[in-house]
Amino acid sequence: MTTDTDQHSQIGKALRMTARLIKAASFYPPHHPALGTALQEAFDAYAPLLTEGNLNLTVKKTGFQLGEAPVAKADPVLQKLADFFFTRRLHRIFFMTDLSERDLMAFAQAMILDPESIQRRGGVPELLREARVTTLWANEIDLSRVRAEEEPAPDPWEQPRVEDWQRQITHGAEELWHRDPSAVRDLETVLWDLQQAPTDERYAALLQELIPKVWDYLNPDGRSLVIQAFFTLASNAGDPHLSPACVEESNKALESLGSEHHFQFLIETLCQKDLKRFNRAALENIFAYYKNRVLHLLMQRLTVEEDGQCRRYLTDVLRHQTPAAIPEMAPYLNDKRWYVVRNAALVLGEIRHPGALPPLVKLLGHRDLRVRRESLRAVTKIGGKQAEKILVRVVEMGDPELEKQALLSLGALKDPETVPFLLKLALRPDPLGKETEQKVEAIRALGKIGSTDATEGLLSLLNQVKFWGRGRYDTVRAAAASALGDIGDSRAVSALETASRKNSEEVSRAAFGALKLIKAGTRHESGNP
Repeated sequence: MTTDTDQHSQIGKALRMTARLIKAASFYPPHHPALGTALQEAFDAYAPLLTEGNLNLTVKKTGFQLGEAPVAKADPVLQKLADFFFTRRLHRIFFMTDLSERDLMAFAQAMILDPESIQRRGGVPELLREARVTTLWANEIDLSRVRAEEEPAPDPWEQPRVEDWQRQITHGAEELWHRDPSAVRDLETVLWDLQQAPTDERYAALLQELIPKVWDYLNPDGRSLVIQAFFTLASNAGDPHLSPACVEESNKALESLGSEHHFQFLIETLCQKDLKRFNRAALENIFAYYKNRVLHLLMQRLTVEEDGQCRRYLTDVLRHQTPAAIPEMAPYLNDKRWYVVRNAALVLGEIRHPGALPPLVKLLGHRDLRVRRESLRAVTKIGGKQAEKILVRVVEMGDPELEKQALLSLGALKDPETVPFLLKLALRPDPLGKETEQKVEAIRALGKIGSTDATEGLLSLLNQVKFWGRGRYDTVRAAAASALGDIGDSRAVSALETASRKNSEEVSRAAFGALKLIKAGTRHESGNP
């Protein structure tokens, strides 16, 4: 026996499936497989609720009730659906134990009409009566009256009159769906005609032909044409040479095609390894048009994707997200799964906007090292003065797992203003040699920055001679010699020549390589000459 909690949970699921069915009915032509799937899922969700009796739900503006108890009152989907029903003056829905798929579909098709049209036709109850719906009732509270008004079941082959309503909503697309298949043109022909449309009116008419036709090409053989259709519309939507009317119609068409089903198909296409390069580039532009509308679907796929190449494709698309996507990443940054958080940090780094730094700083304290490392990489990709301050702070905190990476990142940013901090690390006394690795990384960062402001400090390290712990000091001296070669300052030539002749093999080899760089006239890309 089911508990009240289980029942409410199942009702919530059934209502969510109903919302999906209504949305599908507004997008898909009749008899489309995707519409049939949405209907079956909704019907299956109601079935366990009707095994022991009828289901009577009250519709409030802010949610649904079973008796006096609210149903999943915190669910935003149900709140939105309740408001949707309420504005159409639907206050009570009565599901009979013999609920039929046909009647559930008729109800969904009736609800996609706008509120004014519904009231002109006599309200939802009248629309359901016209469609001869007998297993689902609207705004009825008297069960005896419901039974009295039942009519014989209609012929299952007879189309309900609600298809007339759908025809109005789709602006004549019904005629296209039902015309002689031999007269239907392929998508490629429609796209060609669209690009040659002589008038705004012809352009708009062709879009009405194109939108439902795209559905028929959502299969492996139709991938290229679907990409072409989306890319053409996205390009036209931003084309200053097109008329404002055509630009507006292109945006409307993209809005109509912007369903989860289309997006999932495009994402699946993106992950195809044999996809042509120009098609992959076109997909990146398409996703860039939809911006953060596709963010969650892309992130969901990135979260579960095991193929490394596909993850790279997804990341390439996600890096085109705008800063407006940063707040949308919050759920992923707080996820309990480390790899989800890691992926979110990666995306924030690819967006490369300073607004992503605050959440990344928080992740530098994450319990999982892999998340901390990815967050530090993201900070480095964003760059700028604030990022440098964060990297310096990481080094000062002494996290042994991140310190080396942070020093490398400071070198990669190539900002001469960080030279004093790095020199301080490199020159700090270390009689026991415990900081040798840190010193070496700081010296390497100085070499990458390439500023001659570091020359004097590096020369002092190169000229140091120690008798105790000589091996450790030679490692530091060799690093200083290499960094001087990277900087290319001629003031270091004399000291490097001496080091190349009289010191250990490690130091001598590094000094000899540095001299070759300086004499060849090599200069670092960034920093002072």
